[in-house]
Formats: sequence, C-alpha cells, structure tokens
Amino acid sequence: MPNIKSSAPLTEFHQAIERGRPIFIMFTKRGCSACIAMYPLVQALKDEYQERVAMIVADIGEDQGWELAKQFDFNAVPHFIVIGREGEQAYTGQTTIEQLRAMIEAALAWVP
Repeated sequence: MPNIKSSAPLTEFHQAIERGRPIFIMFTKRGCSACIAMYPLVQALKDEYQERVAMIVADIGEDQGWELAKQFDFNAVPHFIVIGREGEQAYTGQTTIEQLRAMIEAALAWVP
C-alpha cells in the first residue's frame, strides 16, 4: 500500500491558501480500517487532480495533522473536506470515488 499521507499537512494547507488553489483534505488516523480502505481511491484522485488541487492527507495522530484538524469541526475519520472559493464541502465516513470527485469538480467549476 502506498504511503499517501502528507509530510507537512498544515504547511501544505497554508501554501494552498496563499496560492488560491482549491484544497482537498482527507483526515485519517493510523490503524483506522475505514481510512485504509479509502487510500486507493484517494491515491487515484491525487494522481488525477494534483496539478489543479492541493491534495492533502493529514493523520490526526501527528502534530501537523492535529493542528490542521483543529481548524475544522468533525468527530470521526475518515473525514473529507474540499475547499473552493465558494466555501467548503465535507463528508465523514467511507464513500465512493464518484462522490469525492463530484466535491472536487464543484470546487473547480466555480467561476467568480
């Protein structure tokens, strides 16, 4: 299984905001079986969107992941957040690649 976790998720988050890029975040935690089941889908999305969207996978058991998580309101992992200029969308739990892709596409489709 590939290691898809971001090495510095809080730093990546702030850099994406500065650049004005849409942001996809998956919050995970080591040992979470539902999170592990989502990794292949998230890896596929990273491969597809990494040129247009900041793709962050934050482990809440690590310092930067926890600091980033404190900025959002959720109670379980996996938790997904997509942030675009129009706001944020969130989903908690296992889901389909189609649902996550739709969240990303909505963030990309927004025109000021």
